[in-house]
Amino acid sequence: MFTASSSTAVEFWALRDGLELAYERDLQSICVGTDSMTLVQLISKKETGSHELSNILVSDCRLLLDRLKAKVHHVSNRSADAIAKANFSNICNSLVVIQSIPNFINQVILDEVSGVKLPRTMF
Repeated sequence: MFTASSSTAVEFWALRDGLELAYERDLQSICVGTDSMTLVQLISKKETGSHELSNILVSDCRLLLDRLKAKVHHVSNRSADAIAKANFSNICNSLVVIQSIPNFINQVILDEVSGVKLPRTMF
């Protein structure tokens, strides 16, 4: 399925941390958007895979999603991408909770809401 150091594992760690935070704050019926199609597909499957860590992470996420009555959807999310690329080096290795929209992201959000399409850059 995935290894402990893969980008998919990082996506699942972030999902689990966010879901735990929502659970602690007693939020219900939330909608989670992710640009990771792999995460969405693995959450949707019945089996978890052969790697022990992936089994634990996927099972934890499914349990929390069920408790929160939450859904995970695949979205094209330039906002999340821009935030992920922001420099949070002063708080490295910890969960970042953004309480309000950072100023640098306003135009990206306006573009997304307006349906502005940008060509994908391939490297």
